[in-house]
Amino acid sequence: MTVEHKIVVGLGDIKALIFECRKCLTRVSVPVEEAKTPHACPCGHQWLPDYMEGTSGPKLSAYQRFCSALKECRTLQANGSPFTVLLEFEAQQFEDKPMRREIPA
Repeated sequence: MTVEHKIVVGLGDIKALIFECRKCLTRVSVPVEEAKTPHACPCGHQWLPDYMEGTSGPKLSAYQRFCSALKECRTLQANGSPFTVLLEFEAQQFEDKPMRREIPA
């Protein structure tokens, strides 16, 4: 018999979004209610500008749209959406991960 362990998380269970710098591995934690993409990591490595240039002028980056969509979906679910969005993760991927420095926003 095979036993699989999974973690299922609802959007309302998400407490914060954590952005991790690929250069220095510093993390910035932002509460979902205030979620927006930081411009740079605390060490000064540039991440994203507020707007990306598109064919029809400036537009939000995919990360900024993700932050907005997450907040909007949580509001819809809190107001009685006819369905719930759940995220599923393999529990094994969270075991034995090295600790990293995290800085709250």
